[in-house]
Amino acid sequence: MRQTEVNLKITLDEENLPEKISWDATDKPGVAEEVRAFSLALWDHNHKDIMKLDLWTKDMEVPDMKNFVIQMMGSIGDLLLNSTQDEEMAHAVHQLTERMANKFREEERAAAAGF
Repeated sequence: MRQTEVNLKITLDEENLPEKISWDATDKPGVAEEVRAFSLALWDHNHKDIMKLDLWTKDMEVPDMKNFVIQMMGSIGDLLLNSTQDEEMAHAVHQLTERMANKFREEERAAAAGF
């Protein structure tokens, strides 16, 4: 049986806040890549519940975090469609994601215009 590993390295500051996050994997060539945020979700089939870990570095900017969350929501819609073939539910997630993306773009335009 073949195994692979995904590794996360989190560097914390003196207040235990994430200062640096990097990841690599045994199947990914090259050096560890630095990221500013990650979200890990695991399904506990015994308790029928999610185990989740969300971390972001202290230099992650709010607009980037909003963009990250919006993109994750879109990928959740894709996951839902690919894993269950439930087009109606996936469409609902994608519609919500599109509304969020539109709101985000409006906020970005307003910020750029100085409002």
